[in-house]
Amino acid sequence: MAQAGFTQESSEALKLAIQTQAVATDAIEERRNEYGIFYQVEGNIIGVNGVSLSVITVWLQRESNGKFQFVTLKPSKREIT
Repeated sequence: MAQAGFTQESSEALKLAIQTQAVATDAIEERRNEYGIFYQVEGNIIGVNGVSLSVITVWLQRESNGKFQFVTLKPSKREIT
């Protein structure tokens, strides 16, 4: 994240970049369990310094109430265009 200029002080910018990536890219159902349905979204986020990072975000649609919850972000092993 530091490569894209994200720091603890720019956590809101990171949150916005993650949300933007999530709505701009199709989610793929990954698995289901007692907690709900896990989705994977692969795409780019743009950092505060303009650098683009290829990432994968994982989301959970909760079984209990149907709401989505961000689970994690990890670097993608491939370049996403």
